[in-house]
Amino acid sequence: MALEDILLDIEERKKRELAAIEEEYSKKIAAIEKEVALGIEDLSSRYQKKKEEELKSREKRSEDLISLEARRIMAKRKSDLLDEALRKTDLIISDYLKGMNYQDLLLSMHDRARELLGTEPVALVDSGDKLARSVKDFETRVVNDGFLQGAIFKSPDGSREVDLTLPVISRIIRENVASRLSEKLGE
Repeated sequence: MALEDILLDIEERKKRELAAIEEEYSKKIAAIEKEVALGIEDLSSRYQKKKEEELKSREKRSEDLISLEARRIMAKRKSDLLDEALRKTDLIISDYLKGMNYQDLLLSMHDRARELLGTEPVALVDSGDKLARSVKDFETRVVNDGFLQGAIFKSPDGSREVDLTLPVISRIIRENVASRLSEKLGE
C-alpha cells in the first residue's frame, strides 16, 4: 500500500470517526435540547398553575373581604333599625303617659294585678306621681321609691307583689319590640 492509499484510508477513517462523533453528539445535543424544552415546559406549566392558584387565592380573599364587609354593613343597619325602633317605642310610651290614657292604664294595671294575685291588691304609688295618688277606684299607699309612674301592687298581707312600674313595663315593651324586630331581621 502506497503512502497515498494510507493517507486516503486515514482520511476516510477520520471522516467516518468524525461522522460517528458528530452523530453521537448530535443525538446528545438533541436529547439535551429535548430535556431543556421539557424542563422549560414543566417550569412554564408550574408557573401558570401557581399564577392561577395565586389569582384564585386573591379572588377568594377579595370575596371574603366583600362578604365580611357586607355582613358588617347588614349588622350595622340592623342595629340602627333596632335603635330607631326602640327610640320610637320610648316616644310612644312617653306620649301615651302624657295623655289622658294614664288613668286608664292605672285601672288596667290594677285589674291585671288582681288577676295575677287572686285578691284585691293595694297599690304602692310614688309620691311624685300626682295622677296615681289621685286614683279613687282602688286603695293606694304613697311611697318614696323613685319609680315616679305606675304602681307596685301587693297582696293585702304583703306576701306577693306585681311590679307594674313604668320602668319595668317600658323595659318589657322594649325587650318585646327588640325581640320581634330581631326575629324579623333574621338575627
